[in-house]
Amino acid sequence: MAKLYVAMYRPTKGNYEHWALYLENQAEHKIYEVTGEYPRFKRNVVSGKPTSTSRHRRSILVSEINANEAPEVGKAASAVKCLISWWRSV
Repeated sequence: MAKLYVAMYRPTKGNYEHWALYLENQAEHKIYEVTGEYPRFKRNVVSGKPTSTSRHRRSILVSEINANEAPEVGKAASAVKCLISWWRSV
């Protein structure tokens, strides 16, 4: 089984938390995020674990999926044209 999380990070500036989708799989660990500032956002995919940075606050489990369906997460993340959501820091 693979696990899909929302990974939450401390802000680098301002008062908004940064969040990303994190896919934990035996074969790989991928972080799907949006970087940049409005209006110049960019998709970014990172191989690794969110806990590898000191900015990581927590990861919230969203779902468990079959490992052979894990590539669909990446396809879905690439298909999103524009999804902007800001979370206030706690």
